[in-house]
Amino acid sequence: MAQLALYSGDRVGLLAYGQNIQQRLLPARGAAHLRQMIELLSQVHTETGEADHLRATATLNRLQPAGP
Repeated sequence: MAQLALYSGDRVGLLAYGQNIQQRLLPARGAAHLRQMIELLSQVHTETGEADHLRATATLNRLQPAGP
């Protein structure tokens, strides 16, 4: 899906998490960005515990630019 969005000209980011944030990549465009995303995804590991969705949401909120 990220590849399709990038080829359509959209910016794509990544947030991989479980109990903690494992990987994050700010939105950008281009083939090099896709390669970086794949490299980060290859480092994500499974966890047996419940994912911390609240922490992930708080992280996304911090990364969002302030509105007008």
